[in-house]
Amino acid sequence: MTNFLKRLFFQISIFLLIAGAGIIGLLFFGSSIKNYVNKIYLTRQEIALRSSELASLAILKSQYNSQAKDYLNILEQKIPTRDQMIELPKNLKPLADHLNLEMSFTFTGETSPSTTSFGFANFSLNVKGTGDSLNQFFQELTKSQPLIIFDNLNFDRLNEQEQILVHGRAFFR
Repeated sequence: MTNFLKRLFFQISIFLLIAGAGIIGLLFFGSSIKNYVNKIYLTRQEIALRSSELASLAILKSQYNSQAKDYLNILEQKIPTRDQMIELPKNLKPLADHLNLEMSFTFTGETSPSTTSFGFANFSLNVKGTGDSLNQFFQELTKSQPLIIFDNLNFDRLNEQEQILVHGRAFFR
């Protein structure tokens, strides 16, 4: 090989080595840049999502302040605490006495409140008396402070008197 060919081969080798290193560097930095671009894209999406969540939260807060607060106060008046639930039979007794009714009240179980629902106490109520008095009693009972749901009503006639056996739930917070 002549001196010219040796120099040409040497210079081409150096060029290929530099070009190869450049291409490898571009591929490495290109994939690294691509990873960073993906991270930036995902971060932007998360920021946009959180921004929309914050906007929704602000709307909910304004609705709470303008509307829900009033309803919450009504619910708090209508739905007693668990400790106040004990007063339910004591509150019904004067009404039954006033209407000349015989009444027995028993709590039969309880379900604790959760973050998404009220708790309730199961009860059994047995009332004896005349039809008009029983009607008045149950009208007042449905207007009473705790929210009450009747699950089962049994009407019986005993001689001159009528008897109503109620199984229901009284809600508490």
